[in-house]
Order: sequence, then C-alpha cells, then structure tokens
Amino acid sequence: MPDGYWHKLLRVDLARGTHTAEPRAETDLRRFIGGTGLGAEILRRELPPKVGAFEPRNRLIFATGPFQGPAVPAGAKFSIVGISPLSGTFADTAAGASWGISLKEAGYDVLIVEGSAEHPVYSQIVDDTVTILDARNLAGRDTAETVEVLIAYSR
Repeated sequence: MPDGYWHKLLRVDLARGTHTAEPRAETDLRRFIGGTGLGAEILRRELPPKVGAFEPRNRLIFATGPFQGPAVPAGAKFSIVGISPLSGTFADTAAGASWGISLKEAGYDVLIVEGSAEHPVYSQIVDDTVTILDARNLAGRDTAETVEVLIAYSR
C-alpha cells in the first residue's frame, strides 16, 4: 500500500446475502482522494436521480482516505456517504477513531452496503473472510450491551 490505498472496495449486498471485492481505479482514488469525494462519485455513478433514502437500491458508503494509521494529524478519519432521509439528497459525515484503520487493515479502501436484509444482520471481516451474520439476538439491546456481545463473539 505504498500510495495509501489498496485499490479495492468491498460491496456487501444485504438482499442477496453476498459480498464481492472489486478493484478501484487509481485515477478515482487520486482524483477524489478517498472519503467524501470518492463516496459522492460512487453514488453519482451507481444511483439514478431521485433515489429515496430508504430504498434498497440506495447505498451506504464508508470511504477512507490515504492517511489511515500513519502519524498524520486527523488522518484517521473516514466518511460515511449516502442519501439523507431528512433532505432526500446527498449527505455525508466524517468520523474518527479506529474503524477506518480496521477497514484498511482488512485490505479495503471502501465499504459499500446496499440492499435490504429480511431481518437484522451485521458484517464481520476477519483477515480475508467476510461473513454476514444474523443480528436478531442484538435487537432491543442498548449500545453498550451490543458492543459487549460483539466483542465476546469475536474472540
């Protein structure tokens, strides 16, 4: 990853229960520098106009930039991009902490979640293995409880 990118995205389709790794063009990564710009470009290419926030064909895109992990001030940020349920238009937010670093450590620059599952699910990435797991046992739990269960399960 000499230029800060793996040149790879992970697409998780909740409706089909599948996932695929796809190459990401270096020109896109350089042109949009990851994060919000890359997420916006993916939405532009993949969605027709006027897609609603809760439609299964909408995307929720988690996109990292090139500075995940190195000692770069504010470098461990990633963007979450999609269609806003409030405005019905493009929306993004940035977050920090270790999630973006973990996505890079798994070998991906971008995670795209699409489709709608029949029941609550979550994705787990361990090394090169991606699984979509049943999350019905997490329904009704608060955040702290959910985190405890997921951490215990991952051990």
